[in-house]
Amino acid sequence: MSKQDKTDALTTASSFAIVASPDGPSMLTEAFSQLGIDSMQLSRLKIPAGGGTQWAVNTLTGEVMSNHLDIIVAGIKGNEKVWWRDDFSGAGGPPTCSSHDGITGFGTPSAESDEPGSHACKTCPWNQWGSSRSGGPGKDCSDIAFLLFFQQDAQLPDLLVVPPSSLKAVRDYSMQLMRAGKNIRHVVSRLSLERAKSKGGIQYAQICPSFVRDLTDDEKETMNGVSETVMASMMSATTATFETGELL
Repeated sequence: MSKQDKTDALTTASSFAIVASPDGPSMLTEAFSQLGIDSMQLSRLKIPAGGGTQWAVNTLTGEVMSNHLDIIVAGIKGNEKVWWRDDFSGAGGPPTCSSHDGITGFGTPSAESDEPGSHACKTCPWNQWGSSRSGGPGKDCSDIAFLLFFQQDAQLPDLLVVPPSSLKAVRDYSMQLMRAGKNIRHVVSRLSLERAKSKGGIQYAQICPSFVRDLTDDEKETMNGVSETVMASMMSATTATFETGELL
């Protein structure tokens, strides 16, 4: 058995810490209420720049590079939109305009005006295909999603902002699970990274999700409570993430 086969076999046979005990939901609720944890305090994973295909994971002993992440998804918050009036460098600046439902945007959706307000995303010129100021066929306003998940030894979730380039892969994977009668919260999923190249020749990394195993019935029951607790406690703070820009 190869080293990779041994790693996969261990992941398949092992329980995740968060579902190993039925007390997982109550432990999370207690931690959130007593420590005041919200999405701003969660550990955040980022897709590497320049087409890198390894995840940088922070551990108690320092940063570890990994070819893939085996996770249990606690929840996905989609229909998020972000737009920057100035060129976005990825340095963490807050967007000029954003939406949390994909329907109504809040901010300054104009390249010329400083007047903030709300507007309909459907008719916003920056949300139309072909509006990209880089000259490509895409939209200048970016569709993103928040992915909350647990790694194998973690009792608290991590957060990943899924960029437009990886949204389709995550959606396709979720739909594949649904067609097979599976809930994304009831399986162990693997997040790998694949190098891709834009039409402009820029290399980037794309998320490639895949199925590892089903959770046991007991793990599924625990995960239902965990997911409900996480989503109720964490997703109420999405507005703050855009006000600071720290998640992006």
